Amino acid sequence: MPEIKSRPIFVSHAATDKAIAEKVVDLLNTGMAIDVQKDVFCTSLEGLKIPPGSDFKQFIKDQIQEPKLVLLLISQNYLASQFCLAEVGASWAMSHRIIPILVPPIVFSDMKAVLAGVNATRIDDPSD
Repeated sequence: MPEIKSRPIFVSHAATDKAIAEKVVDLLNTGMAIDVQKDVFCTSLEGLKIPPGSDFKQFIKDQIQEPKLVLLLISQNYLASQFCLAEVGASWAMSHRIIPILVPPIVFSDMKAVLAGVNATRIDDPSD
């Protein structure tokens, strides 16, 4: 099987937060002119998700290797997901640039462990 190259932007999110991930990826495309088909990895979105026949865990592992940026969509669902927390841990261990995006009712004090002290943005604050 050919080597999978990491896309520059990895959107880490809970599968149950697909609608939020769609809006963030749309903003990357329309607001920042990012070619999402080429530059964004997001498991929930058509055209960006894991190809049929691929091993899910291995594909995620391949994609988390060398992104330039990891967007963390931190919601209650995110914090309850062991898989999402593994993505945070991998991003931290590999010293990737991360931007935590807090989804209400999550607040700054909910960021624990490796996220404690990391500057975050709130998805519901227009100034962020």
